[in-house]
Amino acid sequence: LTESSIVCLSDLEEYNNYTVMIRANNGAGEGDPASIIVLTLEAVPDTPPQNVTTDSLNSTAIQVCFYPPPPVNQNGLITSFNVFYIGDPFQNQSQTVDVPVSPMVYPLSTMLCVILTNLEEFNSYAITVEAVNSIGNGPESDGVIEETDQAAPSAPPQNFTAVSGPAISLTYMPPPPIDQNGVLTSFFIEYFGVDRDTTMRNITVPSSPLSHTITGLDEDTTYMLRIRASTVIGFGPFSDFESATTQEAPPSSPPINITVTVINATAFNSTWRVPDEDEHNGLLLSVEIRLEGIGIDTRITIRVPITTNDTSLQNTILSPLQEYVNYSVSFSVRNGAGLSPYSDPIFLRTEPAAPSDTPQN
Repeated sequence: LTESSIVCLSDLEEYNNYTVMIRANNGAGEGDPASIIVLTLEAVPDTPPQNVTTDSLNSTAIQVCFYPPPPVNQNGLITSFNVFYIGDPFQNQSQTVDVPVSPMVYPLSTMLCVILTNLEEFNSYAITVEAVNSIGNGPESDGVIEETDQAAPSAPPQNFTAVSGPAISLTYMPPPPIDQNGVLTSFFIEYFGVDRDTTMRNITVPSSPLSHTITGLDEDTTYMLRIRASTVIGFGPFSDFESATTQEAPPSSPPINITVTVINATAFNSTWRVPDEDEHNGLLLSVEIRLEGIGIDTRITIRVPITTNDTSLQNTILSPLQEYVNYSVSFSVRNGAGLSPYSDPIFLRTEPAAPSDTPQN
């Protein structure tokens, strides 16, 4: 036998050392064997990495740990791993992280970990891993779902409006979903009056309903209001300020420093001041002075226009009155919403006058 022969050995394991022995055989028996060690070529890994686990480290990072495919399935020298992750649909985030293996050993059996960073807050990610050798990529592992931690909202509430009225009605919408960064727990509202009631006040309201009415405000006062949302982690940024003005209400109190004195038989003299400004509840229009005769059926109302909210002492002559009659005199102040309560009455009598007719019979 002088010709060379070729024998094909099949069904061997990929990337495995085999000792191949050959010996000649004739009628007298077998000769001594000749042997050679042969390494089969690499192939792509035929199973995915094993025991893939994930752990949320904070609101923007997830740690992924895994073991290589079993040695019998690596089919070559593993050079790297690809970690794939994709966020919820509205986040539209997908990325591949290459995990190089150094030093390269075979078979690889140690656990490897990688940290995925710059993720969206409070978002669910589907994570898979595949092994790579010089021939190509093996199959991906089953997907593991991990959610990043919550964070404070990164944007203010939307469509914040303040409607004027006897109270101020607020409506608003949550921050955009991508900026909520968690489960909204409440809204925090700050407000203050521009010209009065200027102390900054605040109120915390539940995350639902998306409206709130602020009461107990000063009348006829412009307020500036802003709002921010919160999760269990903390508060997000404030919205821009919105303004609203409460409606007028009747003045809270009557004029002050009231005096009434008798001038003569048909007139009184009165002095008064408008109430303090925080009692005006709107633009004062007039002072109304009511005189009621006691024992006679007569009532007189004198209206004194107010052109400005002048706080100086004012003087008003009350006439014409009937001679030698007892009167009760009380004062009120009016704005666009109505009259204040009347002051406590002051009682006094006009002076007597000479008889207006001659004796009869």
